[in-house]
Amino acid sequence: MELAITFLNRYNNFIQSGEISGEGMIGYYEPLTDRELDILELKIKRESNQSIASTLHLSLNTVKWYVSQIYNKLDVKNRRELEKRVHELGTLQSRAVQSEDVPTDFPHVDVDALTTREMQVLQLLAQGYSNEQIASELVIAAGTVKAHVHNISQKLDTKNRTQTVLVAKQLGLLQSGQPAPSKLSPHKLPQHFTSFVGRMDEVQQIIALLQDNHLLTLTGTGGTGKTRISLAVAEHIKHQFSDGIIFVDLSIIQDATQVVNAVASALGLVETTVEPLADTICRGLSNRNTLLILDNFEHVLDSIWLVKDILQKTTNIKIMVTSREPLRLYGEYEYHVPTLSLPQQIQSKTFDNLMQNDAIQLFCQRTRAVNRHFEATPENIDTIANICVKLDGLPLAIELAAARAKILNPQTLLSRLENPLDILTTGAHDLPSRQRTVRDTIAWSYNLLDDTEKQLFMRLAIFRGGRSIEAVEAICMDGLEISVLDGLASLVDKSLLIQHEDILGEPRFWMLETIQEYAHERLTESNTLHHTLDQHAIFFMHLAETAEPELRRHNQQYWYQRLDIELPNMRVALGHTLNNGTGNVEIGVRLLAALSDVWWYGIHHAEADYWVQKALAYTDDIEPLYHGRILFIAGYCHWRLRHKYQITFDYSKMAYEIGLEINDKRLMAMALRYMGGSNLARPKEQLTADVIKNARQYVKQSVELFRQIGDPGQLAHSLNALAELYVITDEFEEAISYYKECINVAYDAGDMHRVVMNKANVARALTHLGDDKQATEVAQESLSIARDMNYTYHIQHLLQLVTPMENPYKATRLLCVSDRMMQRFATVRQPTSQTWYEKSVALMREKLGDNNFEITWQEGKTLSFDDAVAYALDEINPFVTQS
Repeated sequence: MELAITFLNRYNNFIQSGEISGEGMIGYYEPLTDRELDILELKIKRESNQSIASTLHLSLNTVKWYVSQIYNKLDVKNRRELEKRVHELGTLQSRAVQSEDVPTDFPHVDVDALTTREMQVLQLLAQGYSNEQIASELVIAAGTVKAHVHNISQKLDTKNRTQTVLVAKQLGLLQSGQPAPSKLSPHKLPQHFTSFVGRMDEVQQIIALLQDNHLLTLTGTGGTGKTRISLAVAEHIKHQFSDGIIFVDLSIIQDATQVVNAVASALGLVETTVEPLADTICRGLSNRNTLLILDNFEHVLDSIWLVKDILQKTTNIKIMVTSREPLRLYGEYEYHVPTLSLPQQIQSKTFDNLMQNDAIQLFCQRTRAVNRHFEATPENIDTIANICVKLDGLPLAIELAAARAKILNPQTLLSRLENPLDILTTGAHDLPSRQRTVRDTIAWSYNLLDDTEKQLFMRLAIFRGGRSIEAVEAICMDGLEISVLDGLASLVDKSLLIQHEDILGEPRFWMLETIQEYAHERLTESNTLHHTLDQHAIFFMHLAETAEPELRRHNQQYWYQRLDIELPNMRVALGHTLNNGTGNVEIGVRLLAALSDVWWYGIHHAEADYWVQKALAYTDDIEPLYHGRILFIAGYCHWRLRHKYQITFDYSKMAYEIGLEINDKRLMAMALRYMGGSNLARPKEQLTADVIKNARQYVKQSVELFRQIGDPGQLAHSLNALAELYVITDEFEEAISYYKECINVAYDAGDMHRVVMNKANVARALTHLGDDKQATEVAQESLSIARDMNYTYHIQHLLQLVTPMENPYKATRLLCVSDRMMQRFATVRQPTSQTWYEKSVALMREKLGDNNFEITWQEGKTLSFDDAVAYALDEINPFVTQS
């Protein structure tokens, strides 16, 4: 059985091309994902679904979904057939390798005869790319790829793709593996759900326009593929933007006031207390060579000022916008995204010429995805061409029509398209014609659903940022006579949903923007929108409250990732309950409070402040406990964002008094922490002995209360606050003792965020005490953990601490990298940290002399962020001539 599983892993690399053939071939099978292979292995061992769910830490419905996908992909109906199919594939693997008659020596092979382009094609061939995919990746014609594949086969003396790859591996022509993606990659682009088909002319035109324009807006109606083209352009020009291409999805933003937060979040910028967030964005981008993609801008046009500010205050930034209408800013270049080229535009309509048409290629590719038996032939090519013409070459319309090809042949499909398209002439005349086409195309697919599927489809419109099986079952299935798995599978089959795995390996379901708009219209017309929003808010409140204690425990990384995935849905729930007063306010307040650690550890402080100001208007309508928690969060926001220590103290004290009244020790302890910690923002000249004594006493009470109630995560936080209150009076040895206790408590709790922070604090305190050697060791421990956990925010601070000043060359290079990261993420150092940094730079300049310092500083600019971390940890030394 291990042979079969091994084969399936290897098989996935080849079947994507759809061109494997040979004696004994069983048929075409869709590739299995890594998660599906995990489940298949357990299924073959006759594990139950419940056992698999427990083993892989999945929900039962998630396992059932994956099992159904495995059955569909391997074309089996039960476990017995599954075992037989896996056995057949396992046997095939042995035949596939042995029957190729791969030679062991190659006297006739001229490896040097392979051109650079042929080597590029060969690399992609080995990764399972089809000719069309290779053409898209290398920006060449599919026919050219076919010629390259033929030439490679001739030069390697092989008979087919499988043998070509095997021979290439034995000759050492293929890379042993693809390089692991950088955890600190400057590019932030979403995953592609489908391969990109055609439109190379448009891509090249847009690339050319970006060379000469700083603001390029791609306009067009919904469904023309503006987003997909922008991502295709991004993939082709990554190398031109050394500081990254950043994609900002504005479709999940509810109003224009939230755009600045969305852009800052996508850029990884941290808010400061000394300037508006928009200024932080402009400052953070001022020295960057970056392309910013602002997707779906049409509903947030009131935030055009931010685009204008960025362009006026930066020099190297370029912005590409997708929108249904232009921004109408000075210097904007508008590019209207056309529909796909149509077959009627081809002069010589031979079969080969028609198959090169973009619209036909898209229809055929998407049809093969739902019907593996489909094949374009000289007999049906004219019908396929007429389908594409009837649909005006709209990608969305073509994809929806292709989904019907699972049960309808092209001729029947064409006949079914007649009536819906005839209605277009009587549609709303104030809408663009293609928008009416998309609407009616979606309506056509919608009308083919049964009543239960229509109900599910409508309710799914309530989500933003995707849907999990668990959420769909809890929110959308009430009263429906269909299982959640059958319902989702049906909508995926009909191309009304797209399914892919999220970063946790869980299946997630998406709607294209135009489809979601249509579904939302149907939901509003059904008079069930408010009820569905209520159910949505309740589910995500419970999810956040379940996650809250886990965020300071051993499984915190999983829960942070899960909440980050669901943050767009959390915002929908907060908007429904707090923004307009239509929902249950207490649900929104509870959700806001449960997400407190997400606001703190992320870069969402301003967003927390936005929601808490909304919540404060409803404090008379909620339970005292949640009233107190909102006051506590409001106090934190004033401390973090504005350094208003007195307001922080006042809010925290009110929260403490509520906790005392209802006897909630946890609320009391949290409030006491900031009654004392607020003084960390107090000007130094106001820190009298009495002020410091009282502040420490408040926090010590917080520590004791958390000990009593047994909350190690919050206890560690209070110990850290207590240590900070000793740092401000330069009592470093006392501070270190509390930092170390905090680290021990956090380790036991599993709160690695707190561990990293406090190890860095210990290193800094040791530096003040003159123990540079131990400070370096502790800082390196912290940096190693931060790298493993991908804590970018901590890494930029730690790079300043990991090298003793006795090693001026290395210290200078890492100070340079730290400074670059600070600029990249627009981070502002705290006053004490800034003073330490400036003194360190001055000391290095003194040790090296001006000329050597400048040379060494420039060397720091040559280090990637990943290499800088490895250099700091003594894993590599790119500068062998010096320390």
